[in-house]
Amino acid sequence: MELLKKLTEFDAPSSRERDLCEFIAKTSEEMGYEVNYDGLGSVIAHKKGNGKKLMLAAHVDEIGIIVNYIDDKGFIRFGAVGGLQVKELMMRRVRFSNGTIGVIACEGGVEKPEISKMFIDIGAKSKEDAEKLVTVGDTAVFTGDFALSGDNVISKALDDRAGCYILLKTMENVKESNNDLYFVFTTQEEVGLRGAKTSAFKVMPHYAIAVDITGTGDTPEAPKMDVRMGEGCAIKVMDRSVMCN
Repeated sequence: MELLKKLTEFDAPSSRERDLCEFIAKTSEEMGYEVNYDGLGSVIAHKKGNGKKLMLAAHVDEIGIIVNYIDDKGFIRFGAVGGLQVKELMMRRVRFSNGTIGVIACEGGVEKPEISKMFIDIGAKSKEDAEKLVTVGDTAVFTGDFALSGDNVISKALDDRAGCYILLKTMENVKESNNDLYFVFTTQEEVGLRGAKTSAFKVMPHYAIAVDITGTGDTPEAPKMDVRMGEGCAIKVMDRSVMCN
């Protein structure tokens, strides 16, 4: 689990993935893959073969927040980077790239919080005090230590570091292939599948497999779906962006 733990420890909100991409690129090169990038910074690791082009993709970015205003008392207003579940944000900790930690709260503690009413408290006493640590345009991610619970993993950013882990372990185990293999670690998935689009146009594969996480149907009052923890991988047939063959 050391590789998966290492992957989850990187903070990589959408458009701020460079450090993680550089780690993945270095790891891929050490395994003997030819590595290059697309225009949005996605990592493309290539093992040449004589057959069809097969692209396997997992995204490196994670959901986070971006600072859009700091008020006179040093409280930080923010916007979403990716699909935030607003009702789950109260009292969550966030970490900025310089290590600054903040806690999300809401005006009046309303029952139905809106992101426009929320703020991050970093303990600053004034705007000037806060701006020593955080500026407008800075991004942050949600904190969460890596832990094992039996055969299961608990961590931040398993969406989609689990997929990145699977791709890297596959790359490690593939010695030769009849296909022309492209393992792609895509950027900016959480804000519109952007890296997958640019990398797909760069590779122009005959076939592609996206490796990602999904919801589950085996928790109390979960949506009905044929997905259960511990039963192996799920093969998606559709979502809001794709209908699969």
